[in-house]
Amino acid sequence: MNSHRIVGEAYGASLMYHRFDLINAESGEHALGIGIAPVGHRWRYFVEQDNAGRWHYRTDYHDVIYGGLLAYNYHPRGAALGGFHIGVSYGYGSRAGESASGLNITFGYRFN
Repeated sequence: MNSHRIVGEAYGASLMYHRFDLINAESGEHALGIGIAPVGHRWRYFVEQDNAGRWHYRTDYHDVIYGGLLAYNYHPRGAALGGFHIGVSYGYGSRAGESASGLNITFGYRFN
């Protein structure tokens, strides 16, 4: 799920691949990754008339925009022990002429 305080949530499935051997491989605390995930909405703009004959400009999101992610995660206990982790990722995607991008903070848990 991708959430934004103004435009709302973009729900969808994400797929990530992480490598723990690229930065300080002995500790297993640092992971670099790539992935595909929802990064925003494709917006629909329209004008409608209400029952009193007044015109209103409206926006509504229509489809989720999927994009590529670059990610870094820090695992304080290391990858072998699992536990909570924190990370940051940047994603960018485009669909039907509209693009979306963003910087995300991740809090997660790794099961072993």
